Amino acid sequence: MAKTPFKHQSVVDAIVAKLKELPEGTETSTSQVVEMLYGKMDFTEREYDYGEVAFSFDEYFEVDAQVRRQAKKAGLFLDGSPWEDTVMGLPFHYPYLVKRKGGKRL
Repeated sequence: MAKTPFKHQSVVDAIVAKLKELPEGTETSTSQVVEMLYGKMDFTEREYDYGEVAFSFDEYFEVDAQVRRQAKKAGLFLDGSPWEDTVMGLPFHYPYLVKRKGGKRL
């Protein structure tokens, strides 16, 4: 049985492409990259609405998980270790440092 494509795969692809363009050690988060690509978010009727794209709460979790998986496959290391002992909110807002695998660890 063929796997159903992820509804927001084009958004995930765009986020990972943007992460690949960022300088080594850039601090960002999935939600910050979405804002870079699609503009400011407007939270309406239980959706994260960026105009061109909108995610439900559950979809945003999946977008973040897919970004992390795809970034890893693309040779990126999204290093959240500087904040690992910090209590934060939602995972798509968690900051990380963009690093290249095999590159210098900052």
